[in-house]
Amino acid sequence: MSLLYVTGLPAETLVDRYVTVGTYSLLRSSTIEPECIGQHSILMEGSLVETNSILGAGSVLPPRRQIPTGDLWAGNPARCHGRKVWEPGASARCIASMLEELASLKVMTKPMQQRYAMQWQKPNEGWIKINTDAAFDTGTCTGNAGVVIRNHDSLVQAAAARWFDDIPDVLTAEVMAAKEGLELAVECGLFR
Repeated sequence: MSLLYVTGLPAETLVDRYVTVGTYSLLRSSTIEPECIGQHSILMEGSLVETNSILGAGSVLPPRRQIPTGDLWAGNPARCHGRKVWEPGASARCIASMLEELASLKVMTKPMQQRYAMQWQKPNEGWIKINTDAAFDTGTCTGNAGVVIRNHDSLVQAAAARWFDDIPDVLTAEVMAAKEGLELAVECGLFR
């Protein structure tokens, strides 16, 4: 789907024979001699694309700009790239070369960080450890928390679960879980 749009000066858009206009291109009161316009290109009022010229995909040719015969233009705003004259064989070789380069590119992958298995470690003698975790549902803005308190012998001293309404985000849910853990420790008389 391309759009032919007539406005400004002159109030006509001329498309010569053997012209390929890519999909979603916009032609505004412009003249195109035989050649190709890339997809999603925009030709503004009074612009001219001469014979055997190429306008790259996604390019915008400003008002009253002229692409001379045999030029390759691309960009926003469109600018001249490469040689003055592009013969078909040279164009094919250039494209083949670019495709070979693209095919040989290696996708940069971030090396996987080594994962370490973490185990729960008991606190020093005479101390307790409070472990908390929270969950958050973005659809309902609700959350819940779990709390486990253990002593230095790894024995559970207390545990609780809480439901939270009207929580704005996951960070708030985690903070609320930590608060619940501290409150549970105080309720059970555990201060170290």
